[in-house]
Amino acid sequence: MDITQIIKKPVITEKGARGEPMNKFTFVVDKGATKIDIKRAIKEIYGMKVLKVNSTKVLEKGRIVGGRKYMKKRSEGKKVTITIEKGKKFDFTKVKEAK
Repeated sequence: MDITQIIKKPVITEKGARGEPMNKFTFVVDKGATKIDIKRAIKEIYGMKVLKVNSTKVLEKGRIVGGRKYMKKRSEGKKVTITIEKGKKFDFTKVKEAK
């Protein structure tokens, strides 16, 4: 799997911001990515050492509309919460130069 396709986007919400003082950040990642792949991708893209990776499956959410029609409200995927070294600042906008 290509390193640039593993991490899709950071999750920037109020709930995600609660982890910042504890150096925890949340990302939406590819469904097939493993914890080792995610750790390696964060290190190569952002240049940060990851101490811990916690992953969660996000299930599809939908509802039935008009009798039999099914409407998706949220597609399925995977989210991870990473923990970085204490004392380091994480900036989503600074991406390390590609080799």
